[in-house]
Amino acid sequence: MSGPKLSAAEIERRKQEQLERERQEALRRLREAQKVYRQACDKIEETKRYALSLLAQIDDLYKGDAEKVTDAILTVLNVRPISDDKNAQVYLAAAGAMEKEVQKAIADLDKSLNVFLSRSKTDQKLTKSNSIHQSFQAYISLSSDPIDISAIDFKSNFDRNQLLDRIKQILIHYKWVMIHGKIVSIRQYAAKAERRIQAIINNDLKESDIINQVQSIINEESDLIRREKEITALYDDYIAIATLMNTAPKAPSDFPNAQAIKKDISDLNCKFRKKDEMDYIADQINDAMISLGYGLVTSRVLTRKDQSEMDCSLYQADDQTGIAVYTDQTGSVMMRMTVLGDDTDITEDDRDFSLQRQIDFCAGHADIVDALAERGVYLKQKSYLDPDKKHTYKVNMNSIGLIAQKDANGRTILKKVKVDRRKRRRAKENKVRAM
Repeated sequence: MSGPKLSAAEIERRKQEQLERERQEALRRLREAQKVYRQACDKIEETKRYALSLLAQIDDLYKGDAEKVTDAILTVLNVRPISDDKNAQVYLAAAGAMEKEVQKAIADLDKSLNVFLSRSKTDQKLTKSNSIHQSFQAYISLSSDPIDISAIDFKSNFDRNQLLDRIKQILIHYKWVMIHGKIVSIRQYAAKAERRIQAIINNDLKESDIINQVQSIINEESDLIRREKEITALYDDYIAIATLMNTAPKAPSDFPNAQAIKKDISDLNCKFRKKDEMDYIADQINDAMISLGYGLVTSRVLTRKDQSEMDCSLYQADDQTGIAVYTDQTGSVMMRMTVLGDDTDITEDDRDFSLQRQIDFCAGHADIVDALAERGVYLKQKSYLDPDKKHTYKVNMNSIGLIAQKDANGRTILKKVKVDRRKRRRAKENKVRAM
C-alpha cells in the first residue's frame, strides 16, 4: 500500500525552494569569507597607523633609528592577492596568513619601539625638570622681595575658555579624519566641518550660539556615519553577489543611499537566479542525454551583447551524428541534429544523411522529453521544424580539438561525462546534489 503522492506542481515548488536555499548558502559562504578577508586587510592598515602613532611620540634624536626598525617590521605586511575570487576557502586562508603576520608585527613594534619611547620619556622628564629648575632660579634672581603681590582678574572667562578648549579637541578630530578617514564622504565632510568650526572659534559668538552650531555639525556627522554604516552592511552582500556574477563591483561611494545599493543587489540576485536555473536545466539535460546513450563532446557558455548567457553543449550519438543543445537564461531549450565531420563543407551526401538522422531524432525526441520530466524539467514545445535537407548543420570535430577514441572493434567510445555547471558559480565547493 503506497502513501499519498505529491502533485507535479508541489514537486516543482519543492525543487525551486531547494535551489533557492543552495543559492543563498553559496552567497552566505562567500560573503562571510570576503568579510573576514577585508577585516584582515583593514588590520594591516591599522597596524601601519599604529606604528605611525608610536613614531610620533619618539624624540627627534631617536626617530631616525626608530623609523628604520619600523620599516623593516612593516615590510612583511602586505595584502595577499586572491587566486580564485569565488572560492571561500582561498579568502579564509589568505586572511589567516595576514592575521598571523599582523600579530607578529604588533609584537615586534611594541618590543622594538618601546625602547625608543622609554628613552624619549626619560629625556622629556629631564628636560621638564631642568626647565622648572631654571625658571625658579631666574625668578629668585630677579625678584627684589621674598614675596610678590599677585593680581587676580575676577572677570576671567573661565567657562568660555573651557568650552573653546573642548571645541579645539573636536577640531583635532576632524583634522585627523580628513587625512586618515577610510570613507571618501566622511573625509569630505570632515574638511567642511573643520572650516566651520574654525570660523566658530574665530568669531566672537555667545556661548549658547557656539554650543548650538557645534552640536549641529556633530549631528550631521552622526547622520552621515549612520547612512554609511547602512551602506557598508549592504556592501558585503553586494560584493559577494557581484563576484559570483563576474561583475566589476562599484565602490561604496558610488551609491548615494541604501536604496541604490539594495536595487543593485536585487538586480544581481535576479540575474544570478536565472543563470543558476539555466545551469541546473543544462545539468539535467546532460544527465538525461548520458542515460539515453549519448556522449558529451563539449560544453561551454556564450555571453551575448546584453550580457545574458547561453549554455551550448554538443552530444554524440555515433561517428557522424551529433545533437547540439542550447539553453538560455529564460529556460528555453533548443535541440538540433548536427552532422559531425572533419570540415565544415556541407555536401549533398551530408544533406541526405542529415535528413535521415533528423527523422530518427524527431522520432526519439519524446524519450528525451520523458527523461527530463523524470528529473523535474518539463519541456513545453513552442516551435518545431519538420525534417528537411535545408536544416543541415555540420561541425568540424578537428576544430574543437577532439580526437575520437576507438574500441577494439573500431567503434567510437562515447564520453559518458556528467557536468556540474553550477560548480563554477559555487566557489568550487562540493558538487550540488542532483534532485
